[in-house]
Amino acid sequence: MNTKEVWMPIQTVYHKKLQIVEFLRKEGIQYYIPMRYELCEDKQDNSKCIKKLTPLIHNLLFVKHEYSYDWCVDLMQKASIPLFS
Repeated sequence: MNTKEVWMPIQTVYHKKLQIVEFLRKEGIQYYIPMRYELCEDKQDNSKCIKKLTPLIHNLLFVKHEYSYDWCVDLMQKASIPLFS
């Protein structure tokens, strides 16, 4: 049977995405965070708006790997931050 890599969603806890990304980099796991530009007030000049790159869906990222239930469970156990797939 020929297995293929698939994109799997991973839910994270609030404001821990950067720590999870660092963990995935160390593990050599490809990841993707959907992003968008958002208009925000400039903190230095409230009369200006700036474009800021923000996550499209907060607390959600995707990892690419061959699907395996055991691999998903192992990934969640290895991470020092709670992950939910």
